[in-house]
Amino acid sequence: MTYDTTILLDIYRELQPKGGFEVVFVGVEVDYFPDPDLDCLGQKFSTLEDCFEYKFSSMPWPAIPFSDTKSRKLFTRFPLSAGYLSFDVSASVVIDPTGKVLRTNANNLFESYGARAYPFTHERMKCILYEIYEAGKRPSVMKLLASPERDFLINKNNQEVPLRDLEDKVVGLYFCKGDDDHHLTEKILEAYEQLVKVKNFEIVLVYIHYSFLGFQHTSEESYWKCFGEMPWLALPYKDPVCNTLQQVFNHPKYADPDGSEPNPNLVIIGPEGKFVERFGADILLKYGISAYPFTRKKVAKLEAKKMRNSNLFNGGNKNIPLVRTDGSIVQLSQLMGKRIMLIAENGIGLNNPDAKFWRILRARYLQMKGTSDEFEVIHICTKEGYSYGKNIATTPWLTLPAHSKGSSGSSLLGNFTSVGGLFAFDRDGSLVRRTRYPSIKWEKMDFPFYSGVWKEVLRDIIGRYQWNSLN
Repeated sequence: MTYDTTILLDIYRELQPKGGFEVVFVGVEVDYFPDPDLDCLGQKFSTLEDCFEYKFSSMPWPAIPFSDTKSRKLFTRFPLSAGYLSFDVSASVVIDPTGKVLRTNANNLFESYGARAYPFTHERMKCILYEIYEAGKRPSVMKLLASPERDFLINKNNQEVPLRDLEDKVVGLYFCKGDDDHHLTEKILEAYEQLVKVKNFEIVLVYIHYSFLGFQHTSEESYWKCFGEMPWLALPYKDPVCNTLQQVFNHPKYADPDGSEPNPNLVIIGPEGKFVERFGADILLKYGISAYPFTRKKVAKLEAKKMRNSNLFNGGNKNIPLVRTDGSIVQLSQLMGKRIMLIAENGIGLNNPDAKFWRILRARYLQMKGTSDEFEVIHICTKEGYSYGKNIATTPWLTLPAHSKGSSGSSLLGNFTSVGGLFAFDRDGSLVRRTRYPSIKWEKMDFPFYSGVWKEVLRDIIGRYQWNSLN
């Protein structure tokens, strides 16, 4: 059975007993038919009629007989092309009782909204989209997880647990397809076992029963096998709210094959809906339970705390020779007691600043020189020809000689140059700011030596881990 048929079968089983809904299977002559030696849909077919009969055998609805060639050409009346269809790809057309075509190529509509979209009119879709918008705008456990028929969740013993019990808790919505999520399940389990005893914390399984890559393996049996190994709560199998949650949080239908994109499978909802964090999985995997309640804001504060423990003069060789454009040499130890701005360009870490950045920095540097607010700049460019490039000879500040970049320089500055960016150090050598996105404005005369660091750290980690979008 194909993916499209599986979805439509669920809709049919829900709507057909209520009356007013029927499906008719139409076998279409396609331009492409597989070689008989190829294994398709788990079977081998030598003719289109054999394929038709095999597909129809799994369908509870009527069909136009394959022998009725004239009637089967019904599809030519709709804006579909035979080239769109293939041996294992179908298209659905929705027609109202008067014969008016409501939808063509309705498969995506069926997949995304299921029977909830009935009668599949534009007016009904406007209502659904508004409901999704409202749920995402002011989310709460009750608003997201309840339905007119249900105000409870279930545990693995199929016992009902009232949703109101979760309203004052931090709740993680775990979007899971089963075995594919084994590693994340283990990490959530470790965190759950430690946190549930001391925090108002709960996890809710949102089992994804429609997944293009795994639809043949997401049966009710697989649901209970997956859920039976989990100590938390769940939405019932194939509950319509599961589908709605995927729409609210724009949960992708296809897994990222190489893991380069953020993991979207754990959404964190704060007590009474105070906050929503869509990158909970990434945060848990990278930072563990120290990042509870698994929000970007908490990660930024952890990173800011780590920064305060970093010091430019701790360890390594403090006698690293730094060179000015006039050829004079200054050892790093001679800068102790001064505020220092370290700019490390490695072609990856620093978001290539434009000429305006360098112009304002040079003017600010010269303006502050000799005053109580003076600072020193150390520039390291490990990628030749990067933004600083050929203008290095015109700058008044310090640079790290090329021969030092792989030796004594890296022993002390490597922790900063390896990630790249702009680093600001206070007079005692403590790190007070880090950013890959430097932007100096004239009115901010104390840039980058000011407090409130976690907000800029937040911006930095959002860019570093791509925690700004799941589209």
